[in-house]
Amino acid sequence: MSQSQRDLSLRQMGQALGARARRGAVLAALSLAGCRSFDARVYNLKNLHDEGGLHVREAELVSESSFAVRELLRSLRQSPQSKSAPAPKRVENPPQTCLENLLGLARSKPASPREQALLVAWCTRIAMRDPWTLSRERAVIELGRVGRRLDCSGTFSAEPAASSAASPEQVRDALLVVARTAAREAQLASNPAWQADFGFPEQSADQASVSAAVAEDLPAACQALAQLELDLDGALRALQGLTLVCGHAWERDARFAPTLALALDLERRCVRFALARALREDGRDQSGSDPGLAGPPAMDGATDPAWARVRAAAVEASALARGADFLRELMTAGLEELEPESVTVAGLRALKRHGLPEAASERERRDWIQGMLKLAVQSPDGQVRTWAMRALERATNGEITGLREEAAFQWYQEHGQVEEPGRP
Repeated sequence: MSQSQRDLSLRQMGQALGARARRGAVLAALSLAGCRSFDARVYNLKNLHDEGGLHVREAELVSESSFAVRELLRSLRQSPQSKSAPAPKRVENPPQTCLENLLGLARSKPASPREQALLVAWCTRIAMRDPWTLSRERAVIELGRVGRRLDCSGTFSAEPAASSAASPEQVRDALLVVARTAAREAQLASNPAWQADFGFPEQSADQASVSAAVAEDLPAACQALAQLELDLDGALRALQGLTLVCGHAWERDARFAPTLALALDLERRCVRFALARALREDGRDQSGSDPGLAGPPAMDGATDPAWARVRAAAVEASALARGADFLRELMTAGLEELEPESVTVAGLRALKRHGLPEAASERERRDWIQGMLKLAVQSPDGQVRTWAMRALERATNGEITGLREEAAFQWYQEHGQVEEPGRP
């Protein structure tokens, strides 16, 4: 083979290897799409909302694949992020786009502690502030699921009143101590941009107090933040800031373990406080839907107000996240206290799914069954009567079957342990 032939062969081989490398880079980027889908959804949700939680009409939105390609190029330092970011475009239906990204976020399923923290933070934020009922309802449902994974059962302190809760400045200062202690060498907390991103005041904390606290060990700094009287807003601020500063290190650096334990505590607070607020939903906490946006239809064709969807979702989500502890509170308060009817149905669905909690006495259990019997035969709402019968089937271990109220009367006649429910 002549020299020219060898040179041609080498050029062809180089071109083939170059093409293969380019294809490999493209395939690698596409394979990263699944890994980056979670971050792409978070990116879109952040850009779809303003600081107050309302939807914006123009936003920078990305697809999962384009976000993966952009992140790959940025990691290779071939394309600065500022040049690869898409330009803001008009969003035709911001509420629908928000809901789609929230659903995509939930479907992605958190694959790391950082992603779980982001999921809790965004579901909490949307459940609290989003102007669309459907998005708040879905966020509450997801909080129930993640609450079950976090094991939010047991008793816990109620959310402190605004007058006694830690101020944003106190949360910021405590979080600065944690961040600067955890990232003392890398100086990850020296950039104050993350403060403005998540609603912290722009002015920096007192440098003397922060510098003195940096000398403390990380567990002590985390404990100081955990001991603050945090309301839902404070817990959410702390979780978002902590995740931004330390989230990427939770899986690869054991020295950050105290911050991960703190994040899990903050996640549980967010889930419990957000669900407790949703249980009190009455439509007065939100300023309303976006201009020109029609509200969602009532549940199951009923006449209940739209906000009842959020309260009903909170009942079932609380039963899923807190289990028997919540169901015991529900039965002690009385099913008749659940209103409107769609919320009563949600409580009965939860009892059908999980069963009656353990009662303190046989008398208490009989009282609970008595309450369900009354709903089964006296409620004017057909859905309430139907689900009361289904809940009774679970509560009586199948002794009451079927959906007709005669089955409830027959069970009463056979047992005689409760007062006759009486026909309406």
